[in-house]
Amino acid sequence: MARVVVIGGGLAGGAAALALAETGATVKLIEKRSRLGGRACSYLPPGWPHAVDNSQHVLLRCCTNLLDFYRRLGVADRVRWHDRVTLVADDRTSVFRAWPLPPPLHLAPALAALPGLSGGDRARLALAFTRLLLAGRRRESIFRSITFPLIAPALGTVALLRLVETFKILDIPFSMLGGGPGSATQTYSYYVYLTGLRSFNMGYASSLAYILVIIAMIISTIYFWRVRARFE
Repeated sequence: MARVVVIGGGLAGGAAALALAETGATVKLIEKRSRLGGRACSYLPPGWPHAVDNSQHVLLRCCTNLLDFYRRLGVADRVRWHDRVTLVADDRTSVFRAWPLPPPLHLAPALAALPGLSGGDRARLALAFTRLLLAGRRRESIFRSITFPLIAPALGTVALLRLVETFKILDIPFSMLGGGPGSATQTYSYYVYLTGLRSFNMGYASSLAYILVIIAMIISTIYFWRVRARFE
């Protein structure tokens, strides 16, 4: 029989320990704190009358994997379900609850009434719910109308960083092929290196380096301007 030690009693550590125990392994779970759950907890600051969440640990009935984890632990009956949540922002109180409407419209009135939302925020919420209704249950429609617009800023940031890195790359063509055969693998940065440190044409190499910086600044400015305009 395998003997396994799991370090950390958070959600990931607990799930790993439970899965190993279900296979018949002898598991020892080590946690520094006197409780399990990791960052999914609340604490009471000195002089403050209400508990503060250490991190988001809201449980919804759509969290089927987490509910299954609780069921396998034997603690599913200890979950306290609430049909409404009271939110406080800018000294304004709002009750977040489901309305008697078909999904996903059952949360639309509550989201629209949240304090602190601007007119643009409410318009984007309306657009999101419209896309949900149009997408239906088709995977390709959900990806095109919902998933991709949500991950587009992250994809754009990654593409921007990779583009800048492409201009800067030097070590790989230098160490593997030396820019060859001919000049087939000679990148912009490698050409600046050859011009400045091989041909000792420092003035021309400096100009090329400044052009690279200007190009990167222009691309970054345009991208961040478009992202900022999208979320304002």
